[in-house]
Amino acid sequence: MKKTAKSWNVYCTRFLIKAKQLNSPLTFVDMQGHEHYGVKGDYFVESVDGKQTILSRQLFEDVYITMGPAKKRWQALCERKMPPASTVQAIKAQRRVRDASISPRQVHRLPLVV
Repeated sequence: MKKTAKSWNVYCTRFLIKAKQLNSPLTFVDMQGHEHYGVKGDYFVESVDGKQTILSRQLFEDVYITMGPAKKRWQALCERKMPPASTVQAIKAQRRVRDASISPRQVHRLPLVV
């Protein structure tokens, strides 16, 4: 791939991706055999699982917010760390207390009017 894009940055919505804004047209065929085409200003996008696509500038800039430059292990930002067991136990205890204080609603049956 020739130098058709600026440097990588990390972006997120619900999903973390890295992207480059194209500074010239780019066409490529992905691993599923789909052809992708972008013009100057569009974004070349790579997801954590390695899938690549091109998004229009308008769509990309409406959806994504920048998180800064991509590092070598940018995918690590997606890894979730579990809280300590004591924190998990405390949360479960709070839920049990909350759930015990909730009483079921009474169902009122209304007469059927014909």
